[in-house]
Amino acid sequence: MNNLREIRESRSETLADVGIKIGRSISWLSRAERRLLPSISADDLFLLSAWAGMAVKAEDVLAVSIYANSSKSCIDTSFSEPCGS
Repeated sequence: MNNLREIRESRSETLADVGIKIGRSISWLSRAERRLLPSISADDLFLLSAWAGMAVKAEDVLAVSIYANSSKSCIDTSFSEPCGS
C-alpha cells in the first residue's frame, strides 16, 4: 500500500473517522487522497504519517516547507519530493 486511500480503506475507516483523528475536514482529506492539495504543511505531513504509521524524514519536511512558499508548489505522489524534481 502506498497511498492514503488504500491505507484508510484497509482499516475500514471513513474520511470522517480519519478527520476526527487528525483534526482535518473531510474535504481536506479527500483532496489529500487525490493529491489535489497545492501544498502540505510540515504539521499536516506529520499528522498523516503518524496516522498511516509511516516515518517522515527531516528532508521531507524541509522539502515541503521550502516548496510550499514557491509559486510552483506541489508535492509528488509520495509527498516527499517537489514536483518536477
